[in-house]
Amino acid sequence: VTELRRTSVSNFSQEKMLKFETLKKQAENEEGASLIEFLLPVDVLLDKMPFIQLSEKDSSALQKGQKVCLNNLNEESKSSEYRLYDSHNHFLGVGILLENQWIQPKRLITIV
Repeated sequence: VTELRRTSVSNFSQEKMLKFETLKKQAENEEGASLIEFLLPVDVLLDKMPFIQLSEKDSSALQKGQKVCLNNLNEESKSSEYRLYDSHNHFLGVGILLENQWIQPKRLITIV
């Protein structure tokens, strides 16, 4: 084997992939552009996972590691893991559904 080439990752085909060097050159060629403008949101890899949008109170509790009760969870769409978003549609991370519509944080992220 002389070379390994990734042809796809999840929903992303090779045509949409950029080498880091290419990404850096594109950012340098654009006036005032930064590398961030060429990157996809972190939650795009979880797009097949169902999501829950939380109130400000519930978002705050989850970010402190507390579990919260979700009274309005659709019974038909119950999954074991959910993408979590705050009331402003900012991605918080992934939560695990417990019994009686309680959800606890599994993996949270901080985006600055």
